[in-house]
Formats: sequence, C-alpha cells, structure tokens
Amino acid sequence: MINQKLADKRSISEESRELILEYQNQLKLINKNIDDYTDVIGYKGVSELVRDIEFQLQKLWGFEQDDKYHYHWFNVKGCTCPKLDNQEVLGTGKSWFNFSCPFHGSL
Repeated sequence: MINQKLADKRSISEESRELILEYQNQLKLINKNIDDYTDVIGYKGVSELVRDIEFQLQKLWGFEQDDKYHYHWFNVKGCTCPKLDNQEVLGTGKSWFNFSCPFHGSL
C-alpha cells in the first residue's frame, strides 16, 4: 500500500508509484517465500537484496539514499535482531544486532 498523501505531496509520478508498489510487493514475496530465497542466495544474499530494495524505494520517493533510515532489513522473516530497539534508533546510524541472527549476525 502506497501512502498517497505523501506521494502527492512529493509529486511522485504514476510510473514511480507503480515501481514503489512493485518493490513493496517484492519485499512481501521475499518474506512469504523466505526459505526459497535463502536456499538460492543465502541469508546474506537476502539481506543484501532487501538493502538494495530499500535504496531503490528511497530513490523513488525522492529521499536521500541513506541506510541509516532503512527499516525493512529487520522485518525480514527469521531476523532475530531486536525490532523495537532498532525502530527507536532509526535515523541515528546506530543498529542493534543479535549475533545469532542468520541475516545480520556477522555484520
């Protein structure tokens, strides 16, 4: 679901809105089929894919491309990093990791 008010305020084109929806759907597909993705590209590959999608979404929304504002990476199904702690520090450049997380444990 796209935030139409924000899209209107930022003068996001219809083409960009469609791409935003496609990327959002891709994130949902990754979570729905997480085992298939990890079997093919591994946990770190999934983490990198989600990171790339977040950069594309920032670009499409007209925001600065900055990973300290990424939040999808800790919503990946199977991520064991502390979600609430990471939401609280969003935008600060700080992150909380669980060393046993299959996606982020060795970052």
